Amino acid sequence: MGLFKSNQVRIGMIQSHVPVEGNEDMRDTLSEWIDECAGNGANLICLPELCATPLSINNVEESAEPVPGPFTEFLADKAREHQVYIASGLLETDDNEVYNAAVLIDPAGNLIGKHRKVCLNIFEKSFISAGSGIRVIDTKLGRIALMLGNDLSSFALCQEAVNGEVDIVLNMVSIPEEYAFVFECTADARSIDMDAVVVVVSNVGYHKYARSHFKGISRVVCNPLLLSSGPVEGRDEVIMAKAEDKEGIYYCDVDMKKLAKGRKFSSCANKEYAETV
Repeated sequence: MGLFKSNQVRIGMIQSHVPVEGNEDMRDTLSEWIDECAGNGANLICLPELCATPLSINNVEESAEPVPGPFTEFLADKAREHQVYIASGLLETDDNEVYNAAVLIDPAGNLIGKHRKVCLNIFEKSFISAGSGIRVIDTKLGRIALMLGNDLSSFALCQEAVNGEVDIVLNMVSIPEEYAFVFECTADARSIDMDAVVVVVSNVGYHKYARSHFKGISRVVCNPLLLSSGPVEGRDEVIMAKAEDKEGIYYCDVDMKKLAKGRKFSSCANKEYAETV
């Protein structure tokens, strides 16, 4: 576990519609939502996968940005303004390759983490390159891992996160409604497998190029045995917070000291145990 300045982490999840054309208007909207999140006490703000980058196979190269670049500078300005951590997805270009990426910005505006999606779907494989591996990032809120979409379904990537003693997994997604229930089950199971707080932040609405309706399934889940003071009576106790299927901001307060105490007695979060599986 990381070293915490306070017991509580307030997570702000911004569930937004992925843009199809143009960046600037979406950034204005995201700026307002980040302001609202910070004003309501969130110290960890998470935006969805590709939240401010138009995704069209007709203009991938034009839409993608370098990291660092204009969008990460926008995030850095907002993080410094409010003294918060901000995580977000974006379309990245690097050395003539395009990646579905996620970044983590600290309260000083520093880019302290980046992840490139590893488990690409069939649609993405035609124009996006895959990343590799998971890096667990030390922060004052705890140890954070970034994931995108189906990365959370990978046993190997989740094992890397466990080996890195992850506390919070930030998983940014765009999930077609026909796959939403299965993905929700996956997130719930992974939170128990890893004994970590799993934060899923999703896009919502219809995307004409993907020809899919993305369901809003933003949620925070965790093994209830770690945070509950009594017996666990049902699956719903895994869910700490859950969004509606519409744009909006959703919050969850996590007692990190209580999480650390609960994990001391859990084999799932024990590194020596994990390495023998």
